[in-house]
Amino acid sequence: MFHPKLHLLLLIILVATVITACGGRSGHTRLPIGYVDAPALSGQAVLHGNGIFEGWALADDGIEEVAVYMDRQYLASARTGLDRPDVAKSLPNEPNSGKAGWRASVDVSNLPPGLHQFVVKATAKSGSNRDIGAFQATIVK
Repeated sequence: MFHPKLHLLLLIILVATVITACGGRSGHTRLPIGYVDAPALSGQAVLHGNGIFEGWALADDGIEEVAVYMDRQYLASARTGLDRPDVAKSLPNEPNSGKAGWRASVDVSNLPPGLHQFVVKATAKSGSNRDIGAFQATIVK
């Protein structure tokens, strides 16, 4: 049998290993937040030529990526860190709110025409992510 102190030491090591492997609540970050300004989420957008996707996204530790998907397939990553004084004014206590803007230009002329489902996903530097917009749009030639 183990000595009681050795048993306690092994138990402490086991608990510390589990906590480290699983992560504690203090290691969790909040999900990113954001919005898609264009194309408009209300109604049905029509895209042709270069489709412009733009909006804003924030995360406690910064935004790693804003990606645009069509019918569950990756299309493009947006340029991030663009000026958004309106977001800074509305959310003054959020870090980097003045640089929350993002924009992606997607050439949709080579994509199949018709109605498609689009999703915009924001990913924080911590890896947490959230869909910040989902909408339908019709691609026309």
